[in-house]
Amino acid sequence: MKKTFLSKLKPFLGTFQLHLDENTEFDYFIVFKNADNISLKVFNQMGRWTHYGQKSVRGWFSLSKEQIKAFVVEHLNCQDDEFEVFNAHNELFRMRF
Repeated sequence: MKKTFLSKLKPFLGTFQLHLDENTEFDYFIVFKNADNISLKVFNQMGRWTHYGQKSVRGWFSLSKEQIKAFVVEHLNCQDDEFEVFNAHNELFRMRF
């Protein structure tokens, strides 16, 4: 019975698409090598951010990972190698702690 149900459902599975707009937000983590670079006042200019440990912040934002990196470099005067941005949904579930 389960196999029959799945075979009937299979043609419809390819029709589902994710429609994104400017209101869609993603869950990001930014981990810094140095805690001195973290300024929530600056981060809150681009979305909702909170401290997540001593050297990282977590936020929800509609920009891409590359746009967030550019914002951090420009507004916090950091180099690209001083921090790392993770999309919590796409990247962190594969990590082991």
